[in-house]
Amino acid sequence: MGHKRTRRKPFESELFTIYFLYKGLSRPNVPFFPSQRPFFFRPPSLSNKASKYNCYADIYKVVLLLTRIYLFTAFQNKSISVKELEDQKWFSSLLRNFQTEFIGFIVVRLRVYDVFIQELKKITLPSCPMVDLCSGSGEPAITIFRKSNRFTRLILTDKFPGRPELHDDRITYEQMPADVLQMQFTPGIFYTMFNALHHFSDDDKVRLAKKVLHVNSSASFVEILEPRISCFIKVIFTSTIGTLLMTPFIRPLSLSRLFFTYILPINILTITFDGIISVLKSRSANYYKALFRDEKQVEVTRLQNGLSPLIIIRVSSTT
Repeated sequence: MGHKRTRRKPFESELFTIYFLYKGLSRPNVPFFPSQRPFFFRPPSLSNKASKYNCYADIYKVVLLLTRIYLFTAFQNKSISVKELEDQKWFSSLLRNFQTEFIGFIVVRLRVYDVFIQELKKITLPSCPMVDLCSGSGEPAITIFRKSNRFTRLILTDKFPGRPELHDDRITYEQMPADVLQMQFTPGIFYTMFNALHHFSDDDKVRLAKKVLHVNSSASFVEILEPRISCFIKVIFTSTIGTLLMTPFIRPLSLSRLFFTYILPINILTITFDGIISVLKSRSANYYKALFRDEKQVEVTRLQNGLSPLIIIRVSSTT
């Protein structure tokens, strides 16, 4: 009577291979090669739940380790040239709006920029307008403008302008596309950019700072991403589970947003993809200090704000 072959689940062989690799590498005193360990490629007995849990827990550790190695390697590459989807001209404006509105909603609800608002209240600033660059949905610039109460009015700009409901005569959103690398800066303006500086190359970052200084204006470029595994995990969780949980509360609520989130989840995929790319392109506070070391009027600080530290690059002729 022939031996009955056990039917395995898809990818089970690959998972068990990873499992045994982990066991072999984590126990160097045990013979590693198949000739010395005849059971090497045999699946372990998963008859009880404890064994199955331990096996897949080990697989999870290996996957996490490989992810960490990949991220560490990627962070050493200072010339990642992959653009976020939202920066592509061909990218759907509908999905771009979904993405920027989600990010704006999350950072406002979680009070990510509250520590920056407190900093704005402390520094000496003339009475002047605030011009936000790469505004997206308008948040968090709108909330920061209202809570800080330091500026006469707010002007929002973007290469792909949004259409938020403002309900405030002091706030305007320029509907002409504004490329920060091409636009002319104006004296007597306080420029801001929230979580967008990592979209630019190092040369362009320095160029932006010099453009602000050339017209004797001031600016604050604020980053909420860092090249850390903890930041990567937060972005993955927020862009997947967070999107599923928070989408019904984002305004304006539309059937298309619900459809592309829960029925055909393209919205989740694009937000997650851009989130991963943004983390890979993010830089640490020390990196920015080295980048602007020749610019004496640029100050880089890192402020702790709960689980989301902020990196603030302040550009001012009085620094």
